[in-house]
Amino acid sequence: MDTTQTNGYAFQGDFLGVRREHKLPVDSVVVEVCGEEVRAYRMTQEGKKLIAECRRNEMSALIGAVADAIKEEK
Repeated sequence: MDTTQTNGYAFQGDFLGVRREHKLPVDSVVVEVCGEEVRAYRMTQEGKKLIAECRRNEMSALIGAVADAIKEEK
């Protein structure tokens, strides 16, 4: 993660195709963009757990929340 960024460039990893099925490891973090809405989830055994959400042009707090969630995992 690059917390100096204020947009999607803060994240690293693969882009997931919306028209395909994906198997993700437990504890993976997924950032979902749908129109102007952005949500970050942690994948759990039970499904996805919301970390944070924001508007596309207000991502700084979401980036910080994801960084904190990743630090907590370690």
